[in-house]
Amino acid sequence: MRKRSCEENVASQEGTTSYLLICVFHLYAQLSNLAACFKKMLECFQGIFLEEIPCRLPPIMGIEHRTNFTTGATLPNRNCI
Repeated sequence: MRKRSCEENVASQEGTTSYLLICVFHLYAQLSNLAACFKKMLECFQGIFLEEIPCRLPPIMGIEHRTNFTTGATLPNRNCI
């Protein structure tokens, strides 16, 4: 992958995840040039990478955490003076 196309891919919002996965697969394809211990580590974690690159983020599931700010409220974790 050319350096310029990598930079263009990172610049787009949708391309960031794709860029990461493409770089990981590109790295894995060059295993013959890597040290033996690093090669073994990549082989152990090969199953965590997807075969296909997803076209979008997964849907939001479960609880969404948020903090409601109130004007004039004290911080719950203030430092002692």
